[in-house]
Amino acid sequence: MATDPDPETTVTGYLSADHDRLDALLVELTALVAAGDLAPAARLLVGFAAGLGRHIRLEDELLFPTFERVTGHDGPTAVMREEHRMIEEHLAGMEAALASGDPAAFTLERAALVAV
Repeated sequence: MATDPDPETTVTGYLSADHDRLDALLVELTALVAAGDLAPAARLLVGFAAGLGRHIRLEDELLFPTFERVTGHDGPTAVMREEHRMIEEHLAGMEAALASGDPAAFTLERAALVAV
């Protein structure tokens, strides 16, 4: 009986683990903002934004082109790329909100990011 490969050694395993890591950072970031700790939140947001940007680039530049080449279809990946652009806009909004000290605007942008 064959065993499944270690999820940490597959592309989907890596991306899934990275999603979990980013989700945990967003939970921590949200808690800091809710507590009014905007300076530490802004510092954490820098790392979250870098990690999310890297994740998006991996999908856009490596995973999606491979999927498109193998399947001959770009419909699903075109939708996901558009979602990535929306995520980047909401992330920029989160950064601007913290830079201006506006936790309510941060919360709105965060909710919009999560909704995507």
